[in-house]
Formats: sequence, structure tokens, C-alpha cells
Amino acid sequence: MVLTIEEHSVMGGLGGSVAEWLADQAPQRARLVRVGTPDAFMKEVGQQEYARAKFGLTANAIAERALAMYAASPRRATMV
Repeated sequence: MVLTIEEHSVMGGLGGSVAEWLADQAPQRARLVRVGTPDAFMKEVGQQEYARAKFGLTANAIAERALAMYAASPRRATMV
């Protein structure tokens, strides 16, 4: 599993670049998980910590998502 984390929209960011690179690799051996904000304007006001919590960009939320994706992977038993 490859996990990218961005503190902005997942559209057009690092995750997209990694996705392009992965698409050219054969055979594909990794699942890509992009963590970031949706492609939408946040219509609320708050501190940076508030925005991170709202979009799941805290350390705990990212770790939980990564573990959930790993657990759901059908190939996890063969991964090293």
C-alpha cells in the first residue's frame, strides 16, 4: 500500500502524480490511498487544527484510515 498525505485537495496533488507513476509500473503491486481534502471550498472558519480534524488529517485519523485500508487488502497476507 502506498499512502500519500496532502494538506489540501487530493485533486492535482502528490497523490495524482504517484497514481500516474503507479499506472506505468507493471505489474502493479501496490494500492494507492490518497489522504487530503475533498475538492470543495471549506465554508467554515476555524484554526488549522480544526480544519485538519474536520477533514481527517490528524495523525490518529490518518493512522486509522491506513490500518483500515491495510486490513481490507486482499493481498495483505502476502505483503512484507
